[in-house]
Amino acid sequence: MKLLFKPSPVLAGIALSVALFSSCTKEGVQNTPVINSTNSFIDNEEMTLMQVSGNLKLIIHPGPNSGQDVYADQWGATGSGNQNHVPELPVNSWDYGGGITTRSFIKFPQLKNVPINARVVSAKLFLYTAENFLNHPQGNTGDNRCAVQRIISHNWREAGLTWDNQPEATTENQAIIQASDQATQQFNYNPIVDVTAMVQQMVAHPETNYGFKLKILNEVPDAAVNFASSEAASPSFRPKLAVTYRY
Repeated sequence: MKLLFKPSPVLAGIALSVALFSSCTKEGVQNTPVINSTNSFIDNEEMTLMQVSGNLKLIIHPGPNSGQDVYADQWGATGSGNQNHVPELPVNSWDYGGGITTRSFIKFPQLKNVPINARVVSAKLFLYTAENFLNHPQGNTGDNRCAVQRIISHNWREAGLTWDNQPEATTENQAIIQASDQATQQFNYNPIVDVTAMVQQMVAHPETNYGFKLKILNEVPDAAVNFASSEAASPSFRPKLAVTYRY
C-alpha cells in the first residue's frame, strides 16, 4: 500500500474530484478538502484516497461534525425519540420495561466521490465496541448476530429519524455479523463487515445511497451488541468504511 504521492493522470483526475467535491457534513455544513503533509488527499473529516495495487482505495472515517449515524428504539408498543448525539450505536432486543428493541443507522454520503461507473472490488465496514456501555452495562451478550442491510426507502437525516419513521431496508445482499464470543468479547468486539455488493449499488445509483440499518438478526430477548458512533471521543473507535475500486 502506498499513499498517493505522484498521481497518474487517472489518479490525478480522481484526486482533483476529491478536492473539488464538498464533503457532506452534519445538517448541511460543508468542509473543503485539503492536502496533508504527505500529499495524500484528505478532508478535515477524515476522508483519504490511496493507490493500492493498481486500484484506488477511499477510506471514509467521519467524526462528530460529518458523521451520519443514529439509533432509535421501541419500548413496549411505544417508539422512542431520536438519539443522534451520543457516542454509541446499540443494537439489541431486551426483555426490560415491557421489552426494548433498538436499531442503529449509518450513512456515508462521502461515497459520492467514487465515480458511478466504478467497479467496487471490495468494501469493508469497520465497527468498534463503544468506549462506554451507557445503554448496556452488561456488555455484548446473547445471540447478538446482527444483520447489516441496505436502506432503500428514503434519504433520512440523523436529527429526524425515529422508530416510527425509520426507513425501510432490504435483505438482498445483507451481511451478517456473527455473534460475539461471550468469554472474550463481552466488552471488546470489533467486526469487519463485507458490504461490497451493497456499496456497489450505492455507488452505481448515488441517488439511493441511504446507508445501512443494523438490527439483531432474530429480534428476541435477550441479545445486545454495542458499537461506537461517530461521536465517540476517540477517533479510532468511530465507524469506518473502506472502499477499493477501479474504473
